[in-house]
Amino acid sequence: MNPYIPTPSVCRSSLIVVAIVLLSLALVLTIILIRPLSTGQNQIPSENASDFVGYFGTVCGYVTGVRQDPDDGIALLFFGAPDDPSCTTLISAPNGRAENNYQGKKVCVAGRVVK
Repeated sequence: MNPYIPTPSVCRSSLIVVAIVLLSLALVLTIILIRPLSTGQNQIPSENASDFVGYFGTVCGYVTGVRQDPDDGIALLFFGAPDDPSCTTLISAPNGRAENNYQGKKVCVAGRVVK
């Protein structure tokens, strides 16, 4: 038997190792390429939120309008011009005082930006 010719079992096990390495590399590259924006590092001005649809981020701006349903404790916060808001967010505000708490104040909301 020639010592320089690998046996079939060695070839199969080395192919399995190569396949595992290539699959792992593909997984790491996929994660790197589709990784969303980090919520802690990127503050997005509310005027630019539409440029980041689909990403995770922290949208910050001044609240120019509040609409709250007193029955279920959900409130809409509007950012930007009062007649044409650039961004709207939905929050839970069970105390019924969303307008007092948020109107005219700078607010940052973290999460996925959706249209």
